[in-house]
Amino acid sequence: AGEPAPRGDAEAGLLAAIEQTIRPRGPDHQSRVSMQTEAGARIDFLSSVLHLRGALALQPLQDGRGSVLQWNGELFGIRDSRPPAEANDTLLLMESPGACASAGGLLRWLGVPRRPIAA
Repeated sequence: AGEPAPRGDAEAGLLAAIEQTIRPRGPDHQSRVSMQTEAGARIDFLSSVLHLRGALALQPLQDGRGSVLQWNGELFGIRDSRPPAEANDTLLLMESPGACASAGGLLRWLGVPRRPIAA
């Protein structure tokens, strides 16, 4: 992993178009994290946040290990509890020990989430 390689004109234009398209989905914050994998692939994480409750999480979140988290939704019934109303679900996930250490860790932490289901 390391600094991402520069973009070509076509790639930069596509990324700009995607950013413009998602901007109206979240007027409270827009951001991007770019990285390059060990295999040399460039990854751009784009977020457009609509802040509803809790502290505003400036997504995408990145921790000290370089892990990136983007979360869209609310946590319901995680391990038989519900986060406090003032909590921010994205920050709760990122700050939970082991929750985001790996995809398997996240799935174990979430268990089988219960959520409202449309009938």
